[in-house]
Amino acid sequence: MDLLRIDLSHVISKYIGETEKNLRKLFDAAERGGAILFFDEADALFGKRNVIKDAHDRLPASTPDTCGRRLRTTGAWCCWPATRR
Repeated sequence: MDLLRIDLSHVISKYIGETEKNLRKLFDAAERGGAILFFDEADALFGKRNVIKDAHDRLPASTPDTCGRRLRTTGAWCCWPATRR
């Protein structure tokens, strides 16, 4: 099995729906190639759950949903290391 280290600067987008689209592409590639996705600094994907100041803070809520759905429906493996803050 290959380990694909994911650079989140190429995944996360400021445009609505683009981050989820990029994640779907990664999960598709991992499933086809039988690779493990290594999301370094995964906390950048999920953000803080308790701080919602405007509509832009709500957008990342769909990111964990996209990841969880793909993990349940595919054979992809992931590693989500994060720093505790």
